[in-house]
Amino acid sequence: MSHRAVADSGRPDDPRWSRAIGLDMTPGRFFEGVDVRWRIAPFVLAGLLPFALLPMAGVPVSDPRVLIAAALLAIVVALALWVPWSRLPAWPQAILPLSYFLIIALLRDASGDSPSVFGPLVILPVTWFALYGTGRELAVSILVMGITLFLPIAVIGGSTYDTNELQRGVVGFVLACSLGSAVHLLVVALRRMTHNLGGAEERFRRAFDDSRVGMAVISTNGRFQRVNRALCELTGYPRDELVGKTFGEITHPDDVDANLDALRDLIEGERYGYRTEKRYIHADGHALWVSLNLSPIYDGENGAPSYLIAQIEDVSDRKESEERLTRQALHDSLTGLPNRTLFSDRVRMASARRGIRGCAIIYLDLDGFKLVNDTLGHAAGDQVLIEVGRRLERLLRVGDTLARLGGDEFALLCEEVSDEEVRAIADRVIEAMAEPIDLQERAITQAASIGVALYPAEGIPIEPDQVLGEADVAMYRAKAAGKSRYALFESWMREGGTDRTGLEVQLRAALERDEITVHYQPEVDLRTGEVTGAEALVRWRHPDRGVLEPAQFLFVAEASELISDIDDLVMRAACFQAARWREQLPDRDRFIVSVNVSERRLADPGLSGKIAQAIADAQLPASSLCLEIAERAVMDRRASALIAIPDLEQLGIRLLIDDFGIAMSSFGSIKRLPRLNAIKIDASFIAGLGRSPEDSAGVAAIVGLAHGLGLTALAEGIEREEQVRELQSLHCDGGQGYYFARPQAPEALDKLLTSARLGELIS
Repeated sequence: MSHRAVADSGRPDDPRWSRAIGLDMTPGRFFEGVDVRWRIAPFVLAGLLPFALLPMAGVPVSDPRVLIAAALLAIVVALALWVPWSRLPAWPQAILPLSYFLIIALLRDASGDSPSVFGPLVILPVTWFALYGTGRELAVSILVMGITLFLPIAVIGGSTYDTNELQRGVVGFVLACSLGSAVHLLVVALRRMTHNLGGAEERFRRAFDDSRVGMAVISTNGRFQRVNRALCELTGYPRDELVGKTFGEITHPDDVDANLDALRDLIEGERYGYRTEKRYIHADGHALWVSLNLSPIYDGENGAPSYLIAQIEDVSDRKESEERLTRQALHDSLTGLPNRTLFSDRVRMASARRGIRGCAIIYLDLDGFKLVNDTLGHAAGDQVLIEVGRRLERLLRVGDTLARLGGDEFALLCEEVSDEEVRAIADRVIEAMAEPIDLQERAITQAASIGVALYPAEGIPIEPDQVLGEADVAMYRAKAAGKSRYALFESWMREGGTDRTGLEVQLRAALERDEITVHYQPEVDLRTGEVTGAEALVRWRHPDRGVLEPAQFLFVAEASELISDIDDLVMRAACFQAARWREQLPDRDRFIVSVNVSERRLADPGLSGKIAQAIADAQLPASSLCLEIAERAVMDRRASALIAIPDLEQLGIRLLIDDFGIAMSSFGSIKRLPRLNAIKIDASFIAGLGRSPEDSAGVAAIVGLAHGLGLTALAEGIEREEQVRELQSLHCDGGQGYYFARPQAPEALDKLLTSARLGELIS
């Protein structure tokens, strides 16, 4: 198929016509080339024509001159057919058509004195050279024609040839010169045009077939008529299989309609050209992205598109890169979950939908996650985040969205939920987080605090930051209530200033107004029932919310410098109160007051100086003060984490590891505190005593470890008698909990201290 429309037969650009007049041959190369039969046939017919006129001229076939002409014609035709002309120069080929002048002269001579019908036939060789020869060969043929016409008249004279014969010769010669030259010039022009068109077509063919971009000629009904090799490789179809298919047969179903609309617009002239990116279905079944550029080729007569040229390029790699970049921009690189940007967009879309019951944001913050990073490294922390993401994904319903907002914060968007359903989802999240995570051959439990914000689906988009902020407030409320639990956002939470910023402002004011106070919970010897000490626990006498426990506000203080002020306040109050109790107790040397020290203060080199000043001002022996250090602080491997410990040990102060068992302590960690006096078993182990053999075994192991290291083993969170009996059977030294007494103001503890000396706390 040509790159231009094929014209009707009879026009100069018709292939049969161009072959007949030799537009694609080399002038002078009459009897060689691929289309030589189109020239041999008229050459032979031109040679036979004079013999067909013999009866009209009344010339017998037996005439010797006719026989000589016939023999000469046979020789000429044989030479034209069988001589390997391509191996010879071009000029010998001109001898054969020139020999026709001799054949015509012989036949004319045989016709005698009557007017010859053979005279006009001398135009045949001239026509041959005008069509197929060079300009020089045409001139030679006209010259030979003149010789053929005028030589007999000049030699023989008027006895045979009259004046009319001479006139006819002159007219024929003039016509041959003019018409032959005109025909030759026309053929040369056509040959040049054909050559130019052929060159253009060849360049088009090469550009089409050899292009690295897929190309196709497509009919106006969308059917492939010609395709190149690149397009076959792109689609996976062989050329003969792809040609004849419609573009819809290899187009992805989702893209067909748009392409049909564009094709219709092109055919109707409503647009010129069409460019798009679409998907093709490869021969092996997978989808690939292509860039399609479709251009119409118009008919020169009626201006309507006759066919279309398509350029098709594989852009799958670019589309994959774009999708990857888009995913990176909208997804968390560690967990693969949606990030805050995508989550916010989903929240806007969900809130704008009507006809659904409501939506909920479930906001998760991992409790104590910093400990994992500080003790096991950030790679281990990343594994925890990945596992948390996997667990939460398993809880998703169809249509829910889970995102990692950053750090150790995750969020769930749940649509079509009621208040009861979202509570059930939050419970399942807490249950999923309760399962231990295997990490570096250890099993750790990564709890989470959860805040829930519900909002109705009113068809009005809401600001994601607003609802996330409400869920965040509820989450901190859950964290303040003891962690590993959830809280639903209520309007009073915002008004009450329980958000992080508002709480910090109120806490600063509370320190200035002396609203921070200290309560004490007695510690009991489990063998005798006597009170051997008390743990100092900070409280906030909030003017609106009543007495707040540490979990409700210390998380804010620990994130700021306020924790230092609170630690110092509690330390001094506890030292002075312990000194007063020692004066009332007969066995004063056994009474020890325990004070919690935050992780941040342990890295403060000035801590020991402030404690030394506090016990000096209170006139309290250093041995009567015990500092409780959280187990996670002991696990912190940073050099600066326990910088204050050596100075504290030199003061003679007792040291105790609090919440023992919930982290990942080892002998190496415990050895970081050479002057350690005791360990306090976390309440989570005590809760199952008397009911869970596993908890009993765990407590027994911890007690055995403590005694093996020469340490005192204490238990916290004792609430039932059966726990007391089990701890006694396991030889635990002491304990504290609601079973004995709740934390209370110092004046309320005076009577209890007197009675507990007689063992009344253990019946």
